[in-house]
Amino acid sequence: PPVVRKLRANLTENHVSNVTVVPLGLSNQTGTVPLFWHDDDTNEGQATFWANDASNVQQIIDTITVDELVRQQQLTQVNFIKIDVQGAEYQVLQGAQGTLSAFRPVLIFEYDWNWESAGVPFSAVQEYLARFGYVLYTISDSGRLLPIQQATAGEILALASD
Repeated sequence: PPVVRKLRANLTENHVSNVTVVPLGLSNQTGTVPLFWHDDDTNEGQATFWANDASNVQQIIDTITVDELVRQQQLTQVNFIKIDVQGAEYQVLQGAQGTLSAFRPVLIFEYDWNWESAGVPFSAVQEYLARFGYVLYTISDSGRLLPIQQATAGEILALASD
């Protein structure tokens, strides 16, 4: 919720009118979940679906799947999806099966220590995305794409193969 407030204020301050803010969490199901964060964290985007030692705030939020959001927004094209949800990337991808199949968007997501809290091995995401014809790359510090040999922390680019 603090990030949504900042986003809306930023859009207003910069006179941006072509952005729709949808204040929902993306997941593998539509419903509600607790969201945890630390109110003194300088990065308010560090909220997670899992409590940790630093968490001191909990709020129930509404969730939706990517597929349901695409349906509700009546999107006829999805070219690109960026996911940075502190370890819940796999859940977001699970809720995007129809979108991945129909639109085959370019994906960028982060792989880091938060995945340990989620209990999802990187290989599960690799196998899942391979079912939709995606090939995964890591993005080097210089911006080069490198084929993924093993789980390496950093930004991951997923491209649908032809």
